[in-house]
Amino acid sequence: MKIFLFLAVFSLVLASANAQIKVDSNGRVGIMTSSPVYKMDMNVDSYRSYFSTRQPLITNHFGTDPRLCTTSHIVFYKPDATGFIDIQCKTLYEYSDSTAKENISSLADRKSLPAGSNIDKIKKLTGVNYNWKNDIDKKLQAGFLAQEVEAVIPEAVITDDSTQNKSLAYSAILPYLVEAIKEQQAEIEALKKLVNK
Repeated sequence: MKIFLFLAVFSLVLASANAQIKVDSNGRVGIMTSSPVYKMDMNVDSYRSYFSTRQPLITNHFGTDPRLCTTSHIVFYKPDATGFIDIQCKTLYEYSDSTAKENISSLADRKSLPAGSNIDKIKKLTGVNYNWKNDIDKKLQAGFLAQEVEAVIPEAVITDDSTQNKSLAYSAILPYLVEAIKEQQAEIEALKKLVNK
């Protein structure tokens, strides 16, 4: 009886709140919408969720620019915590605006390199084929081993504080590849001049 009384009072509260929360006959929940289309349908410009004392995950519509926001990083992980998931998109743009950067130095300037040229760094990298251990399809992959890259280009690798597992930003290797090609081209041009003498 108490449950029915609570539900009746709850329904009255919802009705008097201009239908800010609506549950339709199909069990779809609408927040700030009286006509939910999905199982959870929210007509709001932002949403925030917390778990314990951890950092919040916020979905935010910044004008026409929907965003996932957090004060830390966002991890795309399997619900059963067995590993990461793939992310597919048409084009991935990484933030790289020059106005947000400082202490900029050129990789072409040998003084900025702690040891060796860009070609030397690239020569130390080993491309490998592999399978993920938890991939039941055993799809063939190609890439690098984060530990090996870290020894050569440490800024391309991060280590998870809790698991000590390493992740690799492949795009951080591209500037070294570009400069290595330029170094190689300079050597080719110098050799051409010697041959043509």
